[in-house]
Amino acid sequence: MMRGEFVVTLEIASPLKESGLGRVEKIMQRTAPNVDAVNTTTNAGGIPSIHSTRTAEVVKDHGVEAIIQFCGRDHHKEDFLEDFDRALGMGYKNFLLLTGDWLPHEKREVNKRTWFPMDSSQMIHFVNERLGSYQDIHGITPYLGCASNPFSTPMNISVDRLHFKRDAGARFSQTQAITHVPTYVEWYKQVRSDRHTEHKLTIPSIPLVGSRRAFEVLCRLPGVYVAPSLHKIMEQEDFQRNALEWAFEIAEGVTEAGAAGVHAMNFGMPPALIDEFLIQIRDRANAARSRASDVLKNL
Repeated sequence: MMRGEFVVTLEIASPLKESGLGRVEKIMQRTAPNVDAVNTTTNAGGIPSIHSTRTAEVVKDHGVEAIIQFCGRDHHKEDFLEDFDRALGMGYKNFLLLTGDWLPHEKREVNKRTWFPMDSSQMIHFVNERLGSYQDIHGITPYLGCASNPFSTPMNISVDRLHFKRDAGARFSQTQAITHVPTYVEWYKQVRSDRHTEHKLTIPSIPLVGSRRAFEVLCRLPGVYVAPSLHKIMEQEDFQRNALEWAFEIAEGVTEAGAAGVHAMNFGMPPALIDEFLIQIRDRANAARSRASDVLKNL
């Protein structure tokens, strides 16, 4: 990203048990040549799973960078920093620090089951304070990322929150699922305002939707806006191919707007269509960047 190269990342949910790592192995065998990094989740959706670092071992075995996720919901400060230091000792250097998801079907109130000891900004700050010591001890300066949501309202609050996380030490951001390009474009213009000389480090998430059941999950995710265009596709009998073409259009649209890359999130898409997206997206993104450059030249 610092060199201006287009980045393709993929998200793989950590299995609930060690026996599920075979699924991760099969995914990596297919996708490793076409991705720059893979996010490995921890307790996604509030459902307990094996830790991100365990899933990342499979990713690393295939020569792909892993992005380790930590959630403030799961830790107090001291044990978070211990686990973070342990991950550095294992050789990991890319991290996405998240507040975390609420427990499924739980009423959102402060109690022992739903209390979040830290939010993501605090986690980023705590790690950022220790960058020098991490370099001295492990020879690694961790690369910290955060989440952002162009569909939060009011939009300026979302922009301010992202800048706050960057001030705390975040170096890149992956967004919530993007389903409407014009909203992303307006949000990204605000993010980039007065920052035109800085590197472009925002990676929009592109949902690959190949299952109506998974589509219902996407629609229920907190903070996620699902555009009518995708609802219309999901009503069709043969929706998977059209949903893939829709995802390409979203990816090309955000790339024309200046995105640093795309993050592929699978919502029940068949493996062959996921592979098709990952194989084609770089060429399509390069074409989208060329179109955007031509427009600027003609202004």
